[in-house]
Amino acid sequence: MRLAILLIVFGIFMFLVLNHVKVEVDAQYIPPCRYFKGKTGRCGPDGSKKCENEMKSPRTSQTFARCDCQNIQISRQDGYGCTCFTKLPCNG
Repeated sequence: MRLAILLIVFGIFMFLVLNHVKVEVDAQYIPPCRYFKGKTGRCGPDGSKKCENEMKSPRTSQTFARCDCQNIQISRQDGYGCTCFTKLPCNG
């Protein structure tokens, strides 16, 4: 009888501990802010830097954690798409 009660209490305790850890991990994930801009032309060898310079605005002090450049077709013309991710807050 003691063993059965001990197993039940241990099971409930483990459930509470594991559930608490899962909630903390879910609360920590906040997706980064994403910005996209498409233009005509090609990315070139240093496309990430090109995108970062084009996405900067003189009115804000926005800094990007990462920028990606991808060559795409825009209305049958060569183009590229800049996707930049910022650190929070998004409105900075």
